[in-house]
Amino acid sequence: MAEKKNNMEVGEYIPPAPAFPDIKSAKVDHDRKHRPPGLKVSDTLILLVAQMLLMIIYGLYVKQERVPKEPYPEPGRLDQPEIMDMVQPFKRYPPGFDNYFGSDRYNEYKVQEHYSSFMQINIFIFLSLPWSFSFLRKFSYSSATFALFTACVSIQFGIIMMQIVDRIHCVFLEGLLQNPGFEINDDKIEIPGLDNFVYTCQILRPLDEIEDGFGLRQLRQACYCRAWSEMSANTTLAFEQPLIAAHSLLVTGHRDFRAASFSLSFMDIIDGMYSTVPTLISFGVLVGKMAPVQNVVLVFMNVMAYAFNYWVCVYVIGAFDGTGGAVTTHVFGAFFGAACTAVASPKGAHLDPDCCGRYQSDILSLFGSLMIWAYYPSYNSFYAPPEAQQAVAINTYMALLGSSVAGLTASAIFNGNLKLDIFDAQRSAVAGGVAIGSVANLVAEPWQAVLIGAIGGGGGS
Repeated sequence: MAEKKNNMEVGEYIPPAPAFPDIKSAKVDHDRKHRPPGLKVSDTLILLVAQMLLMIIYGLYVKQERVPKEPYPEPGRLDQPEIMDMVQPFKRYPPGFDNYFGSDRYNEYKVQEHYSSFMQINIFIFLSLPWSFSFLRKFSYSSATFALFTACVSIQFGIIMMQIVDRIHCVFLEGLLQNPGFEINDDKIEIPGLDNFVYTCQILRPLDEIEDGFGLRQLRQACYCRAWSEMSANTTLAFEQPLIAAHSLLVTGHRDFRAASFSLSFMDIIDGMYSTVPTLISFGVLVGKMAPVQNVVLVFMNVMAYAFNYWVCVYVIGAFDGTGGAVTTHVFGAFFGAACTAVASPKGAHLDPDCCGRYQSDILSLFGSLMIWAYYPSYNSFYAPPEAQQAVAINTYMALLGSSVAGLTASAIFNGNLKLDIFDAQRSAVAGGVAIGSVANLVAEPWQAVLIGAIGGGGGS
């Protein structure tokens, strides 16, 4: 005993007892501490309440579009179609869409029928994007499941939110009638209806007196918003002026003259899908860091922020981003996700060994990226003008080809060992579609589309 005590006084090191009896127990403890929180009873109740609220809103206010559509109305007693101001709607529509069968818009040339486009964008949302997020070795399967859940909630909310934006914009436009948002000079004073900074609506006017600058177009759209409000209060006006009533519905995005109602058609669902893309992009930045109930909060915040951003950029300012939405959709979703992950990520999270991939997760993620590649032309071309729809699809395809070749070439050169990197393949495969998203219907030559895609793919790698 004395000898043992002397050895301890000399400073002999006695190793501590192991915290875990074996490596398996240590791994279980590590997984428990580093995985995102799972569902609790309170979380499940919150998810159910959110879904029930959406179901109540749909039950009270959402009405499915009538099929077949009503025939385009004949001129009414007060209609004068030869001098009617057919102003361009502020709401975006795919080629061939109208509330009525047989109108000029309904007979527009379109590359694809709406159901075909609906299914292709559906695959883009529910198959391509979720699987492209399965790049983490630990959360590859759960990320695809959570992305599916996030998309389902987001589309339901997006269908309603994008129609609320149309209502808000009409209120904004009617305010411009009292205070136009542009300088009125001597030339504009001569425009019929514009006097002393107050615009007097003249829906019926000679066509040669109509000017189509962006500011004046907003005022003409505001006149149809006011016409819809008047017909909503007095439906007799809609029977006396059916052509003006039909065009007011088209301009304002309504399907009827009820104040509290939302429509449901393929186009409305696709509108909700487009509002879901930035949500899923933000989700991709937050993979492995958020529980499902937190994703619900992300959905409502992201869709509302996207709707506001879209309203300001496209409706109010008139920015040209209505085809693929490179700025209002992809850039917005990336920055929104980056801001969220700055709050949600603990210090030193980038050093966690779970923040890397493995062979199986990389293959699944690459599969999702290739699916995005295949369906990107459909996504970019759906809202393109009818005469440019084919050109948008072709330009997007050429940009994807250029981005893939340039991205993989840059990956081989800058990696130092002349080998391709799977992460670069995932990024470069879709970078061209994003890069050309806003200008796809402005590019005239194939080499321009390939060049834009190559710059996007090479920079992405």
